Amino acid sequence: MAASIRDVKTYSPDSDDLFFFDNNIWMYLYAFIGDYNSYKQKLYSGLLKRIRDRGCTIYTSSMIISEFTNRCFRMDFDLWRAGDTELQYKRDYVGTSRYKETAEEIRDATDRILSIADPISDEFESIELDHVFERTTEIDFNDSYYIELATEQDLVIVTDDQDFVKFDHHDCKVVTFINPSF
Repeated sequence: MAASIRDVKTYSPDSDDLFFFDNNIWMYLYAFIGDYNSYKQKLYSGLLKRIRDRGCTIYTSSMIISEFTNRCFRMDFDLWRAGDTELQYKRDYVGTSRYKETAEEIRDATDRILSIADPISDEFESIELDHVFERTTEIDFNDSYYIELATEQDLVIVTDDQDFVKFDHHDCKVVTFINPSF
């Protein structure tokens, strides 16, 4: 059992591939806060174009949308508090006009995601949680869960999380940025 790791720079999708984008990819593509790592944004945007040109299906789950939403809110909170560590997320930020504006921006971004990605059931009833937890000594729970989901559904995971490269004891196909220094 060894993962099939493919480089985002050269990967060419097959028309029957089914894709599952990790949250970090959606952050590169649709996060409205900041402009980080434009090189990777271009790489993953190029992959998205190749996938769409081939007519492939992209899936997303409620867990991914939750990660995306929470990460966007937390990034905006960090900007809003401008280093003031006394300010607390729920007590001081949630409910402010800034929070409400951010909620609208996040909603717009998730609408864009859902316009190109089909919702997928996370198959909780059939996921082998023992397998998920076995991997949590090496990777985080969500990553392990996504490996299990991708295995069950025969999905290609697109991620910028190097845990999927370092932990390759699974049968998934993974498309990611291959850093030549690793």
